[in-house]
Amino acid sequence: MPGSFSVEIPVHVDATAVGPLGGTNSINLSGGGDPLCTTLPNEALCDDSTGPVAVLLPPKLRIVKEVISGSGTHRFDFALSGLSVARDTITVSAPGRGIGAQTITGKVGVPVTITETSPAGWPVNPVSASCRDLKDVIAPSPIRGVSGSSPAAAAASAPPVVLAGNALKIPAEWMVAGADLECTFVNSDAHAVTGRVFIDNGRGAGVPNDGVANGGEAGLAGVRMRLTNCAAGVWSTAVTDGSGHYRLELPSQPSSPSEGDPVCVEEVTPAGHLSTGASVGATPLPSGTGVAVGGRTYTYARTAAGAPDHIAFAWNDARAGELNFGDVALNRFGADSARTGSPGSSVSHAHTFVAQTGGTVSFGVAGAVATPPIDGWSAKIYEDPGCTGALQAGATVLYPPAVPRPVMTGQNLCVVVQEFIPAGALAGYNDKRSVQASFVFTNASPALSASYLVLDTTTVSSTALELKKEVRNLTKNGDFGLNNEAKSGETLEYRITYTNNGATPISGLTVSDVTPVYTSFVASQEGATPATLTACTKRTPANALPAPAVACAAAQAPGGTGPLDWKFTGQLAPGGTGNVRFTVTVN
Repeated sequence: MPGSFSVEIPVHVDATAVGPLGGTNSINLSGGGDPLCTTLPNEALCDDSTGPVAVLLPPKLRIVKEVISGSGTHRFDFALSGLSVARDTITVSAPGRGIGAQTITGKVGVPVTITETSPAGWPVNPVSASCRDLKDVIAPSPIRGVSGSSPAAAAASAPPVVLAGNALKIPAEWMVAGADLECTFVNSDAHAVTGRVFIDNGRGAGVPNDGVANGGEAGLAGVRMRLTNCAAGVWSTAVTDGSGHYRLELPSQPSSPSEGDPVCVEEVTPAGHLSTGASVGATPLPSGTGVAVGGRTYTYARTAAGAPDHIAFAWNDARAGELNFGDVALNRFGADSARTGSPGSSVSHAHTFVAQTGGTVSFGVAGAVATPPIDGWSAKIYEDPGCTGALQAGATVLYPPAVPRPVMTGQNLCVVVQEFIPAGALAGYNDKRSVQASFVFTNASPALSASYLVLDTTTVSSTALELKKEVRNLTKNGDFGLNNEAKSGETLEYRITYTNNGATPISGLTVSDVTPVYTSFVASQEGATPATLTACTKRTPANALPAPAVACAAAQAPGGTGPLDWKFTGQLAPGGTGNVRFTVTVN
């Protein structure tokens, strides 16, 4: 029986097809395949004259992931822009290679961006990333081994793909019909340098100043780090985290270092700190000496203040980790002192050395200038174990000669400088003496030392009673000094020291002061008091006249402004000294 039938057969079309309609991937067979191209009723016209028509297939793209170092299995994510899907994921066992989805397509003339997200702990940026066209419809990216066929060469003027950080940008000129793009991202866990900056003070049974993080030595946060080519080129920067750790990533190719190129990790030593040493893991790096660790030679340079320390090595594509830097806070020696005394007597200047790490400290006089220049001024330095601020009977002489004293982190070592005034000195004569604390950092390699100075000014006076006023910021736990500063709401503590520089006792001692402007009274107390002064009463803004005086130990309500005084009974013996204190809040 006459009739007709239709069969649809899906076929893969590489280049051309025959018929009036191009761009399809199927071909319809009608009737019995009439070689005369006879048109049947209700059928489209049979056309045997149309020439070949190009089939416009969309550009295809697949992602290849290569991991050239590391171990374990890792997942890499890719955010896609300008493609048929928004994401792709490739899991790779390192070292190794993986291929992403095979069905991703783009649009003709639409640029593409592929942004890689590396696993936690890996460098953010790949070592390299590039694309090539397996069909040679367009010019391939410059990867060795890609065919140089004529279609590719003809399109060689197309803009290149560009890797910016972790994003690979493919220009619109690459997205042409028929292109089959393979884009390869190469990653390495060795393409970053890691380490830690720590406080090398020996806390928690650690070893101070050895450049190796041990014991309970804490990390140092906020330290600026740089990765350079050991010259002017800076590859990356970082700031240490709360535990002192840092991570510096090398740039992607072609900017990354090649085999044997110099690499430097630089530490910008923070203000108020001093560099002690460095290490690779548990291996110390003595400054200026190359040390072989794990197939590399590392050289540490401890530089002068103001210049960054660095660890230098030659790049070899192997992981560089645990490059650690040790710093310590600067020791403190304070404060400057000014005292008066009568001719032929002596005065005492009290100082405190605060150790921020382990070492030994010795004291001496770095220089002295007498005005006018007369002979007879001299000084001795005594240990003050109780930090009383006064010369104690039987105190150990620390200078002359200088006697080193070992100290540990956080230890206060108090001293008293006793200065002798010439008997022939007249009122107004003075001597300015630079007192030096010399500190040696134990375990540092090479040896490391530092010195600290205070200035003692001794002035000749005919007055037996000497008063000295000092202040500190109590809110900031500061040290007493002749000057200080505070912000609104902070508390200042004043200390007034009285000393009998005369040859006879002083009776009826009264110390008076007034609250500074722009402050409010907080509290008042009696400080260290000689045993010869038997009682103390005070008057403050809390019990201003006509209110009666109260005992110096009495607690009072804060607030108010005005005069303060402390009255003592008994006698202040020659050489006797003590102090009173009061606190105020800055308005």
